[in-house]
Amino acid sequence: MHCHRTEVNMYRNIFIAIIFAVVIGLVFGDITWIQYPLAELSTMFTSLLKMCVVPLAFTSIAAAILDKGGTANMSTKIGTMIVGLSIIGAIIGMLVVWFIGVPSFTLVATTAVEVKAPTILAFINSCIPTNVLQSLVTGNMLQIIVLSVIVGVIGRASPFAEHILHGMQVIQYIFLNAAKYVMWFAPVGVFSLLYPMVAKLGAGVLISYVYMFGTLIVGMVLFTLVISLPFMYYHKVDGVQFLKIFILPDIANAIAGGSTNTMGVRMDYMREHTNISHQVIDYVTPFVSVLMRLGSCICVSIYTLYAASIFGVTLSPWAILVVILLTPVVLTCAPGIIGGTLMDCAIVFAAVGIPLEAVTFLFATDYVMDVLRTVLNVQGGEMVTACIGAKNETIHNTGA
Repeated sequence: MHCHRTEVNMYRNIFIAIIFAVVIGLVFGDITWIQYPLAELSTMFTSLLKMCVVPLAFTSIAAAILDKGGTANMSTKIGTMIVGLSIIGAIIGMLVVWFIGVPSFTLVATTAVEVKAPTILAFINSCIPTNVLQSLVTGNMLQIIVLSVIVGVIGRASPFAEHILHGMQVIQYIFLNAAKYVMWFAPVGVFSLLYPMVAKLGAGVLISYVYMFGTLIVGMVLFTLVISLPFMYYHKVDGVQFLKIFILPDIANAIAGGSTNTMGVRMDYMREHTNISHQVIDYVTPFVSVLMRLGSCICVSIYTLYAASIFGVTLSPWAILVVILLTPVVLTCAPGIIGGTLMDCAIVFAAVGIPLEAVTFLFATDYVMDVLRTVLNVQGGEMVTACIGAKNETIHNTGA
């Protein structure tokens, strides 16, 4: 009970920090003398989160496979769910924009940057860890996942399987708890990230983009009602109870640091507040934290149609199909931190002939869009984890 109360206090403090950041940013504007300390604090917070990500992703997947959790059947289910839901998300994003329409914007001339769309073979090659240490140091999540699977599969067949498993579980325990302590710094980190954006843009700029924000919100709500809830019902998960348990933490985690950086915190939360098998949580959560980008799929579709309209580019049916299929692929390369989706937008834009100036245009408001889409990114990963682990049981709150 005490643990649950302290978690509520932490999330409450995060939302208080958000309110302060918005109010101070709008009332006092950009205060020069606090720019440097806020930049350092935001960097410090993000660095602390990143510190926990690589060891958690590596040890969680490897340990789950070593502990007989990483079956081929489960991996196939995860992959099928991610691909199918991501494509549906991209389609919904386009449908919402076509239905609502695109408002007019005034653009400032910018300089384009050349970005080439990757081939399928190039994408597969990028997943292979040619240098193990470099993959770990740079935090290349796709390569880390491949490496952890290799260690898990080969280690499980070795006579040292129990010793390797024990070592992985020890490291996992250390960084799960480290992530929990880092999140107590979240209110300061959130204020440091959010205030400069509000102070720089001001109310006028924020209002001018409300239309785009609203489009994304409609897409997310539509996805939740039409896809997520029926999907959970089919897999015998109580969708309403699921949303009650996760919606507030999901919003706070989205603002605090993105889907990948808060992975350890969310794994710990799922352990304490649901009846999902710890083995399933350990195996599925790292995968979906890196690969599940439902909100981002919707957002990239919206960005693409907005950019095409603003820059006068007519998208052919083939170009639309390319966007729908390419978006889930390139988004798997995005780090689960604030702002990663814009780089993937550049790849999608280049593939369908949209000028790269559009990416520069989107930078101005992407923080707010990122927070919105990350809520669904995080929620989608938890949904897949719950559906994989549900079997014949329904999710329930064990933290009350």
